[in-house]
Amino acid sequence: MVAVVWFGSAWATLSLWQETRAPVPLILLVRNSTLTLLFLARRPPKEASTSVKEWCVAVVSTLSGYLFVGGTMVAEGLALPLMVVSAILMTVSILALGRSFGIVPANRGIKSGGPYRIVRHPIYSCYVLFDIGYLMGAPTFRNGLVFVAVVVSLYVRARYEEKFLLRADPAYQAYARQTRSMFVPGIL
Repeated sequence: MVAVVWFGSAWATLSLWQETRAPVPLILLVRNSTLTLLFLARRPPKEASTSVKEWCVAVVSTLSGYLFVGGTMVAEGLALPLMVVSAILMTVSILALGRSFGIVPANRGIKSGGPYRIVRHPIYSCYVLFDIGYLMGAPTFRNGLVFVAVVVSLYVRARYEEKFLLRADPAYQAYARQTRSMFVPGIL
């Protein structure tokens, strides 16, 4: 299902890029393609959530990022640098996570190195930074609604993951005590 959504999103994003030649759609395409590839190459979990509610939130938070559309594609000011920096940080976070990437709450092994020493959900933090940049570059009402859906669903998704892992894994309990922030060091 994710691959099908990716294909539709990639087609629309490439079409937009052909019309505008702006870098913003290409950066979005790279981000979504990377996430899709990671999902397809993930390792099987030791344990995964069976909660329908948690699955729905995970799917919504994953697929909502594919709903961004073009706009004026104004990549001036902070939009493009913010997207580039967040894409780099996301890549570093993804590499640290490796094949442990997943969508629903699951235990594929605890990762505590690299950016995971600073916050427990660095990829989600990077999603939000990237999406802020995208919204700045394509400021439409629809993109604003998508952004709100992404932020809220990522927060709820992270809370479900935390609950799942804290309940099931003493190693994650120790990690959460050591790395106190979920998204922003010292704040949240």
